[in-house]
Amino acid sequence: VAASVRHAAHTVASDAVDASAERDVAPDPALLLHRLHDILMVRTGRRFVTAVAAVLRPDGRGGLEGRLASAGHEPALIRRLGGAVEVVTAGGMLLGLVPRLPTPAVDVRIGAGEVMVVFTDGVTEARPGPGGECFGLDRLTEALAAGGGRSVRDVVDVVTTSAIAYRKGFLGDDLAMLAVSPGV
Repeated sequence: VAASVRHAAHTVASDAVDASAERDVAPDPALLLHRLHDILMVRTGRRFVTAVAAVLRPDGRGGLEGRLASAGHEPALIRRLGGAVEVVTAGGMLLGLVPRLPTPAVDVRIGAGEVMVVFTDGVTEARPGPGGECFGLDRLTEALAAGGGRSVRDVVDVVTTSAIAYRKGFLGDDLAMLAVSPGV
């Protein structure tokens, strides 16, 4: 399934970029996810994935702005300059499981020095062992707040190290994270 998803996502994104360049408009991340969903419904036989898509561009003030769409994925987090962490909930159902309508994208802005983090559920569901309490969104938010004012790589390292330390060597799910910043 992973190879099918990667191939389909690459195809959908490439087609969307080409089409948007012809019309001089940014691709709609909600439509990207919906097209990927349609492909997965045909190719994977009711296997499903979560996904998030964002289309960002410079905002002219040193930051980035755009739209973010989600399909059953964990919320994105934006660490603001003052240290507050904003939860960006875009909603949306899983891809490839059942027929569904597109879920609208939400507006996002990442200011200069701020960072947006997208992560797999392996981060929030990290446990110190079977039956243990999940790392959760609250601990993730605290780790992200503590990792501010550093490079994007440092932010990812702080959050990942916190989740790995919390699970005390217990290998459960994957831990994957993407951080985007116009200037951290």
